[in-house]
Amino acid sequence: ATAHRLAGSLAHLTFAHGFFREARAHYRAAADRAGDAVAAGRDLRRAADVAVIVSDGPAAFDLLLDAAERARAAGEGNARAAALALAVIVHVRDPTGFPGAVTAERRAELLREATAAAGSDPVVDALLAAARAWHEPTAPAEALDLSRVAGRAARRTDDPVLVAAALDVLGVAAVRAGRLRESQDILEERLRIVPSLAAHDPTE
Repeated sequence: ATAHRLAGSLAHLTFAHGFFREARAHYRAAADRAGDAVAAGRDLRRAADVAVIVSDGPAAFDLLLDAAERARAAGEGNARAAALALAVIVHVRDPTGFPGAVTAERRAELLREATAAAGSDPVVDALLAAARAWHEPTAPAEALDLSRVAGRAARRTDDPVLVAAALDVLGVAAVRAGRLRESQDILEERLRIVPSLAAHDPTE
């Protein structure tokens, strides 16, 4: 427990100071020292968020799949669902650099697995809704509808990180649908949320 806390503290400290490579390594070390799969998954999600910040989508994807596998082995359905939903989002948002094996079909499979693993949890519901909004739409109107569903699910959690993430996909959908004024309002709301996010933790 002490080793896990120390690794986590070092990760937060290095992240807050902008040393992202070191922070990612410390979060991975914390995951390896965690007392259970849920705590390990949290640390791996933090490492994945740091990877996203430096535009390393493939690394973030792999970290999230690692978190999902640890959760599966421990019988933690919601933790598995959350990690898989986030992996889908990471791949849709920036598919460059991924190996050819990661296809839209593979992404759909991960989303199905996430949905099957999920229990009753508002945070997981919000992540699944966001994953569907990023992955599924083929038409602008459908994208807007799914993104609004994701926005409502995120607001029910009262979690600013989830709300900001949902506003991201909603803003993209609004632009695709030609709703430029709405997209500007969404961007302004998202910018108002950002200052409330924790500077020392990529997931808060």
